[in-house]
Amino acid sequence: MNIQKKFSTQSVVVSVACVIYTTVALTWEGDEWGVITRSQIHDEAAAMIDFKWTPNKTIQNFGYDAIYYTFWKGVYYSGEAYSSGFEESDDYPPENKTEFLDAVATTAGGQTELGNDCSGFVSIAWKLPMRYFTVDFEGDATTDGDYVTCLGNQGTGQNVDLRIGDALNRSGVHIVLFKARTASGILAMEQTPRTARYREWSWSSLKNYRPVRRHSVDENAPPTFCPTPALALNVRLGGKKFFSGMARDEKGLKQIVMKVSGPKGIGLLGFRKTIIGVNHDLSNYYFDSNDPAYSGLKGLYNVTLKVFDTEGQLTTQTFSINVL
Repeated sequence: MNIQKKFSTQSVVVSVACVIYTTVALTWEGDEWGVITRSQIHDEAAAMIDFKWTPNKTIQNFGYDAIYYTFWKGVYYSGEAYSSGFEESDDYPPENKTEFLDAVATTAGGQTELGNDCSGFVSIAWKLPMRYFTVDFEGDATTDGDYVTCLGNQGTGQNVDLRIGDALNRSGVHIVLFKARTASGILAMEQTPRTARYREWSWSSLKNYRPVRRHSVDENAPPTFCPTPALALNVRLGGKKFFSGMARDEKGLKQIVMKVSGPKGIGLLGFRKTIIGVNHDLSNYYFDSNDPAYSGLKGLYNVTLKVFDTEGQLTTQTFSINVL
């Protein structure tokens, strides 16, 4: 949220002059610009949401205007703290997860300005070479900008091809990252008071938001495994061992296949399943040591998982399991 946009330069000067901050932390100043994948965008954003932390000392963290949020020592919080940056100002540069954790682990307590705001959150996730504000995302998208592509007019998000890692921006107000569609809107990844989180938005609540996309996203990346799948090293004859991990692809997943090589033969089919969506949980799949199609004998087996996306691109992972 860029709530601070509503306040005058005079009020900003007064608020800064009246506060003495006790923590000075290293902050994010941009990444080297280049081609990245949608998985990288998602993982960078998720990293700022999916963790718990507690400050070294109790802090009153600057939120926006004259609002501070208290975070107590010994109490664990989910997601990076919100701290707003003034439009077109470097007074409150954003922090990524690593910088934020370093700061809260060493804070002396008192009044602080740790974390990031909505536009800092997206700037970090998109690996921009500099910190953008919501007005910068809007300006870049609506001109021949270097980093942002406009996908449509305000309020058209429902009708465009939103993909994971795209964003919906309302200049001067707020920006969120798109994660998935819901029955009536989207599931967003965002930084908002008081900590970063996932949140559902209806299409009606996004009527003033413009859908935008980062330049230089590799749309041809093959599927990925994240977390990396795993399979037990040993199983008793007659037993089953389930996989763990996830398969992911921004364009959409299409098929998962298991092939097995061992005492029964080479490249035997374990299963072939049609799958849909951009994320797929592998924990429902297993190696069955008693399946006569590919196992049923003691010995060492090589098990290969193959995942295909909707464009036929392939990712594989091979495991060794000993049937005892």
